[in-house]
Amino acid sequence: MTDISNRKKFSFDHLTPTEFEEFCFRLLKLMGFKNVKWRKGTGFDASPSDQGRDIECDRLIDDIDGKVHVEKWFVECKHYKEGVPPDKIAGALAWAEAESPDVLVVIASNFFSNQTVEHLKKYRQNRKPHFRIKEWELPDLEEYSNDKPLLLSVFGLSAGLAFLNIMHPAHLEYMKSTQLNTLDYFFVCMDELEEGKRNEIASWLYMPIIQARSREPINDKETLKDLLIDPEGYETFKQKCYAILNDGLIPDPWFTSFLVSHLLQATFGHGNTTAINSAVQRMKDSLAFMDELEKDSPDKAEAAHIKEARLRFKKHLKETPDRIREGYKIYEYFCEEVVTKLLQEEMMRSYVKHESKDLSS
Repeated sequence: MTDISNRKKFSFDHLTPTEFEEFCFRLLKLMGFKNVKWRKGTGFDASPSDQGRDIECDRLIDDIDGKVHVEKWFVECKHYKEGVPPDKIAGALAWAEAESPDVLVVIASNFFSNQTVEHLKKYRQNRKPHFRIKEWELPDLEEYSNDKPLLLSVFGLSAGLAFLNIMHPAHLEYMKSTQLNTLDYFFVCMDELEEGKRNEIASWLYMPIIQARSREPINDKETLKDLLIDPEGYETFKQKCYAILNDGLIPDPWFTSFLVSHLLQATFGHGNTTAINSAVQRMKDSLAFMDELEKDSPDKAEAAHIKEARLRFKKHLKETPDRIREGYKIYEYFCEEVVTKLLQEEMMRSYVKHESKDLSS
């Protein structure tokens, strides 16, 4: 597996406890929570929190019938360079039992100790609290904030280009210089991938490379796949790539570099977890536009069609964050199983050439 030590380390260790609380306060506002109140008495690190809680906020939830209900969230922030011990969350649990929020979130700047994790597990089993308990640790905070470059920059957590922090080292290395890979070795690597994942990766190039013919739709329920006349799949893609190469118009390394670069761009773009919030917001804006179209449409049939499309789009919107996270896993898989090996092809070719020369002498 490729060494990932050159990725920027995400850490709050350079912040004071008050600065960490302020980071959490700003993060919650950017995540869409409403009425966010920082309960700190003063701006000094030694200042005690108001009644043991650090932040109060509301989460607005859309019901299926279009109505909105409000959840009260209380947030306790724990800034520790090591695991947060059980006794440091006891006050937050006692306060939550007394005040009855819907959700208690305990946020650790690093992680919770094993004893604390076990304590919370037993607490849920034995006390069966009427509020939900969430534990956010360093990886959670990194995920929730990685598409908020200004926030990261203000607190010294990023150089301002958040997506660079999640780009795979093999991707960065591939872009640094011209790669002299062969189409043969590219497909040796691709052939070894799991079939389902391989199709997810290669399908970004099926349409431009295969250029399959399609027919006109018969009804509006037919998908693009239904309209295809020519077969479209990995084997057809592979055959078409060799046909293009055999035409002799494009040198092998250039064509292979085009394929790999395009797949890196496509898989990373589809799995860019730093863009989850912006992607969701764009879809929400589109949904609001569709709402207006439905209201303003004078034709009942057209309005019903827009409503049906809007419901499908709303379902798609709900699935977007998980879909992007799954896309990132596919991107990492491609980098590990294909790009990393391609970076080693030149070295292996030189080694084989050197060995052959030694044997012949």
